[in-house]
Amino acid sequence: MPSTTQKGIVRFYHQDRGFGYIYVHSTGEEIYVKANQLITPIHDKDIVCFTISENKQGLFAQSVSKI
Repeated sequence: MPSTTQKGIVRFYHQDRGFGYIYVHSTGEEIYVKANQLITPIHDKDIVCFTISENKQGLFAQSVSKI
């Protein structure tokens, strides 16, 4: 999968547990995000930009920052 910048909205982010999901506008998918991939703090309903990567568990967001 090419690493291009995407835009999305934080559907859910659990601050205490350090994970959540971002709804990707262009694909309609929800992508997992973990605290160690954040550039700036995020909260539910924030609009963010990020890249999508893949590992053996599946797709995840990285380099996530609030717009």
